[in-house]
Amino acid sequence: MDVTDAYRASRDQLLSLRGEHERAVAEFRWPQLGDRFNWAVDWFDTVARENDRLALMIVEEDGAVTERSYVEMSRDSDRLASWLAARGVAKGEPVMLMLGNQVELWESMLAVMKLRAVTFCAPPTVWRMLIKADLGERPSGLREVIGAGEPLNPEVIEQVRRAWGLTIRDGFGQTETTAQIGNSPASKVKPGSMGRPLPGVPVVMVNTSTGLPLEGPGGGEICLDLARRPLPLMKGYQEIRNVPRRQQPMATNTGDVASIDKEGYVFMSAARTTCSRPATTRSAPSSLSPSSSSTRRWPKAPSSRPPIRCGWPSPRPISSSRQATNLQEKRRSRFSSTPVII
Repeated sequence: MDVTDAYRASRDQLLSLRGEHERAVAEFRWPQLGDRFNWAVDWFDTVARENDRLALMIVEEDGAVTERSYVEMSRDSDRLASWLAARGVAKGEPVMLMLGNQVELWESMLAVMKLRAVTFCAPPTVWRMLIKADLGERPSGLREVIGAGEPLNPEVIEQVRRAWGLTIRDGFGQTETTAQIGNSPASKVKPGSMGRPLPGVPVVMVNTSTGLPLEGPGGGEICLDLARRPLPLMKGYQEIRNVPRRQQPMATNTGDVASIDKEGYVFMSAARTTCSRPATTRSAPSSLSPSSSSTRRWPKAPSSRPPIRCGWPSPRPISSSRQATNLQEKRRSRFSSTPVII
């Protein structure tokens, strides 16, 4: 079985378990795709081959509609990838996308992925803007609506449901990960909840006082269990290397505090502000502002059971101002070459 077939089989497994969230979490395992799998090439281009189905539709404020098929998106992103490669863009090169919600944004994202370059993209949040205007009739062919980036007010979700008969399925993720928590298709949506931990994502709720994982309902910090090798989590930061194994954390802490009920639904409570890490898309209750995540380890719990050490892999402590200056210079040098800006 090649990587495309393996990826397809995993996708089909999740589709077959639609509406059976608990079973999907228990049975789903990430496919073994090796270290050369490229989603844009091995999956998107394979699906797009001779496929004239609609892949992208953009509706402008004046009602103008732009549409692209799968085969058009594949072809045009190939052309852009060739153009970028001819100008020196290669694996690991920084590419900053400074585009609005337009066809070129999505073509550029595919092209950059095909080259294995590094993309920074910040598309706008639009749901709150939409409900201020007349939503009108439900767009034809629209089956699902989702929200991401920050929790939506229950009032927003209800207004869209009244207008279109669709429920916005909220979710939670970070720049360093794909989606961690969400309302999967056909699952019950609870007002104010981001949903439940998604299949293949080892979410652990950790007590902020003891450092121990919660067993059952309660409040704590959202973490990912590294012992279970979370595939949706990036490997680390470029400037953090050669960290002794004993210093490596056992779980990543997102910095977001939430509560989980007896059915496994997660409700955002607050965002920790202990110390910061590189800028990231954050999540917080609608009444709070986003803040930076924590990079600390939890205190030892008064128990024989060892606590989970949380934190993003961090460099050795800086013992002098000279070392601090050297570290700053190294970080600046990461982007000393001018990134390609689209």
